[in-house]
This record gives sequence, structure tokens and C-alpha cells, in this order.
Amino acid sequence: ELWNWFDPSMPGYNPDNVNNVEWTSWNNTDAVKLGWRNWGNQIRIQPMPNLASPAYRNACYTQLRALIPIVLKWAKDNANNDRFIGIQMENEVSIGVNNYFLKNGNSYLNLPEANDPKINLNFDIWPGFGVQAIGYAAVKTMGLANSGALLETDVAKVTDNYVFDLCKLANELGVPREKLFTHAGGWKEGQLFYYSALNQYSCPGWSFYNNYASDPTKDVTAIDALRKSDAPYWCNAETFDFGATTESAWTQLLTNNFNIPRLKYLNVRNYNQMIGKEYVFTAINKFQNLK
Repeated sequence: ELWNWFDPSMPGYNPDNVNNVEWTSWNNTDAVKLGWRNWGNQIRIQPMPNLASPAYRNACYTQLRALIPIVLKWAKDNANNDRFIGIQMENEVSIGVNNYFLKNGNSYLNLPEANDPKINLNFDIWPGFGVQAIGYAAVKTMGLANSGALLETDVAKVTDNYVFDLCKLANELGVPREKLFTHAGGWKEGQLFYYSALNQYSCPGWSFYNNYASDPTKDVTAIDALRKSDAPYWCNAETFDFGATTESAWTQLLTNNFNIPRLKYLNVRNYNQMIGKEYVFTAINKFQNLK
């Protein structure tokens, strides 16, 4: 409940939580009360956390300290079955994408969600991607800026630092680099969020959709980041090709991915889109048998 700075009727209410969520300006009077995500359809979610907030980070660290030993014990107890591929840290980490904020967003809090404006982010527009820019709270908390324009370089430093610290702790808790994978965002060529996947404690990973799903080498920024990584492996952290409707198309997808050196694993998401499409499972099974 670290997000609840505004509703005394809900658990965790504390006005100081205003510093644990994102703002739409350099002032915490412009803190957000909710957010939105589009995973196939637009939904409301809790406010975007301030990724530099000490309280939020400490909560993350507490959970890692509890969960990682459980995973490592399971891996040790099942050391001979090859089922422990690794731990994937974060989920398309970024600011203002998987948790974005509509203009005048707080005004929708007590209105029906069905009436929320439906938008598609425009990654050619910075800051904000065509909606209300956020990231001010984290940038200010880190001491990178407290006035002027919100810079992509500063927001990227926030995500870099956040992922770095989580991976460093995971390593200290016993996760070796070859078993730790990041999952960075990246939606436009040259976007700096791609490079948040790189650090000395982990192996990098990205999402690949649309034209990139069938051939990640077309995602030139991800491939550039991969070239700059000295990690032993990398991962396709999340993918699905909605246009691949045959066994041969999925076989080609798998072949193209695993032809890229150092790929450790590929994570096919959107299971609901696979139900009833036996050609997907047939291609995967045949490909695994070939390997």
C-alpha cells in the first residue's frame, strides 16, 4: 500500500506515500493517484511507483531477500532436472509505458473506468509518449534534476540504477550471473530504456513483438545493446508473433531466435492466444527434439 497517499478509507493510507509514486511535475502536489496499462486492451492499475523512492526500494529488497532463497533452495534440491533456467528480474522496466498516465488522469479516479479515454502511446513523442509525462519524482529523488524539461537521459538513469541495484542484491543473495536475467523495455529505435538491461550482475533480455518477434535481429537497438554486453547469455524475455499462423512460421521464428549467439531461453507469452492453435505447440516440440 505504499501508493496510498490520498484515500483514508483504504489500507496503508499515509500522506507521506506521495513520495513513493510518480508526479506529473517537479512538485509532489502533482502526484498520480492511478495509472493505465495496455496489454491488448487498456486497463486501470495502481499508480506508477517512484523507482528511486527509498521506501519502495526497501520493499523490493525485502521481497527479494524472502523469495530468492526459496528459489535457490528449490534449484539445489532439483539440480539434476535442468528446470532452473534462471531468475528474470523486472518486467519491461521503464517509466510511463507499462504504467502511463492520461492527461488530467486524477480526475478519472471516481468515474467509471469504461468511460476512460482510450489511447495508443506514440513513441515518437518525448516526454510522455502522447500522454502526460511522468518520471519527475524519480529523477528529483535521485538528485538528477529538479526543474526544467524532463530529459530521457535522466529517466533512463533512473531505470538503469533501479535494475542495477536489484541485480546486485540478487547476486549477493547467491544468484550467479549466468542465472540472472533482466527484462528491459524498448519500443522505438534508439530508445535508452533498452540499455537498462545491461549490468555486470546479470544477462540482458528484452521483449520482441510485431516485426521483431519472428526475427529479433531487426530490432537494431536491442542488438546494439546485446553487442555491448559481456554477459555469457541473453534472453528473449517475452515474445509472441500474432501473425504467425502456421507450423513453419513458428519453426522459422524459433530458428531465427536461436541462431543469434548466446541466447539462453525464449519466453513465449500470451498463452490465451495459443489455445487451440496446435501448430504452435507442434513447432515448439519438434524444435526442442531437434535440439
